[in-house]
Amino acid sequence: QKCLKALSGAAVKQLGKTVKTLELCERDNSLGTNDPEVDCTTDPSGKVAKAVAAAAKKIGKCADYSGLSGCATSGDATAVAACVTAAIDAVASSYPHVAYP
Repeated sequence: QKCLKALSGAAVKQLGKTVKTLELCERDNSLGTNDPEVDCTTDPSGKVAKAVAAAAKKIGKCADYSGLSGCATSGDATAVAACVTAAIDAVASSYPHVAYP
């Protein structure tokens, strides 16, 4: 249960920070603060990379993911963190386009 809690917490925090960072970047594009506009998916502020690193560190503290499903079946902590990031990236990139199409 400890590893499940760590994995879940890391993923939720990474998702929140990723979506917030993308939303703020797109907002700055729409307000003209970013001049010229930037491709927010390239993480120009570096905040998404920080969130990914923080999640990977938390995920890396768990030594055994046996018995868990989802990304936990990916293997070692590095693979689990990569799976979490890929899953989050697939979803998070579309959220800002709701407000900033």
